Amino acid sequence: MRVIDNFKQCGLDDACGLPEKFTLHGVDFIAASLIRALVLRDKGLKVCLKGKTFDLKSAYKQSPLHSTDRAHLRITIRDPDSNDPKLFGLNSLPFGATGSVAGFLRVSSAIFFILSVGLQVWCSFDDFPTMSVDALSNSTDQCVGLLFDMLGIQFAKEGKKSQTFGT
Repeated sequence: MRVIDNFKQCGLDDACGLPEKFTLHGVDFIAASLIRALVLRDKGLKVCLKGKTFDLKSAYKQSPLHSTDRAHLRITIRDPDSNDPKLFGLNSLPFGATGSVAGFLRVSSAIFFILSVGLQVWCSFDDFPTMSVDALSNSTDQCVGLLFDMLGIQFAKEGKKSQTFGT
């Protein structure tokens, strides 16, 4: 079961103001890269792209709350046995809160910057869809995986969400 809390109902979302606007990468971001590959192909350069996603495991739960915020953030959930409300503290970004989205996008944007600018890896953020030319796909896979490991970010390394680079 995936719990998504309604933080509008308890008023938490009303306590969070977000002056900045976040730019999310849509399908047009990926399409622009594919168009570039086609242009290079038309110029006689053989470009064989491969891609994969690096699916983060419980991404919000990997983002701990600062101790100051943790001391004040509480949610109330009705106990199913007694039907009484119970108060709980949180240890990580609550999935479903406005402030959590902003926090997660800030972290994702920073990782995207390290990958794209620092390591010259083509990627987007959130589930980190990544593309590479065929000849570099193994090293790209290793670079992204090592970066996530060094940062302590858990991602799918096995199972249906773990994949190899493919056409």
